[in-house]
Amino acid sequence: FHGCYWHDNYGSEMSHGCVNMKPEEAKWLYRWVTPESSHAERVTNGFGTAVEVVV
Repeated sequence: FHGCYWHDNYGSEMSHGCVNMKPEEAKWLYRWVTPESSHAERVTNGFGTAVEVVV
């Protein structure tokens, strides 16, 4: 998910997986999901693609 100011074709395929959002909507989403964190490291092992989240 990311804000996209360079086009107005929202709802149409524009890339291979990015979700393009209007900048004001991306700002709202970012503020809505921002986690509260103690900055402690947490590791979860599972299947699939590894994802590292840095807060």
